[in-house]
Amino acid sequence: MMTILLLQWILIAVLLYLSLAVCYSDNQNRKIPNTLVWQIGLCSVLLGILGGYIFTASAHALAVLLLGFLTWLSGKIGGGDIKLSFVFLFGIDPQWLILCAPLLVCLTTLQIVVMGLYAQLSDVPAYKKGIPLGIPLALTGWTGCVLSVITQ
Repeated sequence: MMTILLLQWILIAVLLYLSLAVCYSDNQNRKIPNTLVWQIGLCSVLLGILGGYIFTASAHALAVLLLGFLTWLSGKIGGGDIKLSFVFLFGIDPQWLILCAPLLVCLTTLQIVVMGLYAQLSDVPAYKKGIPLGIPLALTGWTGCVLSVITQ
């Protein structure tokens, strides 16, 4: 049992590093590299298996992938954001999704406000390159994984 808990916390630490890398990459060039997505996916799946909620988490992840794909077809969101949402969901115990959804909305809103204020202060167009949704997605996904490990 102690070995599983230690492994979960190692995975959480790795996910923190990967999440920060996603934030940096998405902020700099509005791209989320597939290598980061695959690594986050591997860590998330391992967390789901170790936590015993991989099957229910998989159902939620597939639903998000389907809805995300339909949204992507309309041109409203980038493919990297959808892939990131999909892979993080494997590591989040479904009981925490009800908290993660409003957290994502709050972080995204905060990001949009900060980008707007920065644009007004610096005369830089705020949303010309789009909104890097990878930042709130990565922070929310990591928080959901942490909550899932803490409450086991």
